[in-house]
Amino acid sequence: YLTVLAYRYTTLTSISLFDALAIPSTMVLSRCLLNRTYTKIHLLGIAMCMVGVVVNVLQDYESDEERKRDSGDDNTNLYPYRIRGDILAIAGGILYGINDTLCEASVRAMGFASEFLGMVGLFAFVISIVQAAVVERDDIAKFFHSGSEGEKEASACSLVAGWGLLLAFVLLNLISYSLAAQFLLLSEAAFFNLSLLTGDLWTVVFSVTAQHIIPGPLFFAALTLIVGGVCVYEMAPSPVAGTSDHPNG
Repeated sequence: YLTVLAYRYTTLTSISLFDALAIPSTMVLSRCLLNRTYTKIHLLGIAMCMVGVVVNVLQDYESDEERKRDSGDDNTNLYPYRIRGDILAIAGGILYGINDTLCEASVRAMGFASEFLGMVGLFAFVISIVQAAVVERDDIAKFFHSGSEGEKEASACSLVAGWGLLLAFVLLNLISYSLAAQFLLLSEAAFFNLSLLTGDLWTVVFSVTAQHIIPGPLFFAALTLIVGGVCVYEMAPSPVAGTSDHPNG
């Protein structure tokens, strides 16, 4: 929630950078809670991924600067609450790491993912209903407002499109959480977060095929560093080996 809310106040570049805080957050909590041991090879792989994230952010910043020069607009007032957004993104990134580590601890303690997913779904449903009713009631009403014929252009989307987007979002999140829980039964949270960084590859595919936009050279350098870092990390012995599946066990 905090990461999504950060998009209202700060740039995609900042959020991409601060989301990477999930990696050190996961490592620290895994070390304390699950007794994970990370070798120098693990740390080298993580360092390569973090450098790749920074290079990717630099590419985004360079692209933003080029657009500003081309349009003649410095966009100084585009993000008046940027510090607030950065704080939200930092908190969201750290909480992502905590969430993934606790997910790993839960599914490993139970030995299967179905109960974990059921409890997450139950409590998430209750929390989301309360949150929506208290905090986002007006925004949800605007989202689903179809409007009259003269108001349709001002509407966010039609009622049918709104429900379609919501159902697609729910379905994709269901698949994502289910696969993540299964992944964490076989691997560990730090490697899971490193693997998510390779999602930039699909960004390239979409950008080239759908938008006909070729990313700059720094992007491909960043992607090479991230993929290389994941490969280096996986070359080391698994941190799960020799440790108990139970927290502090």
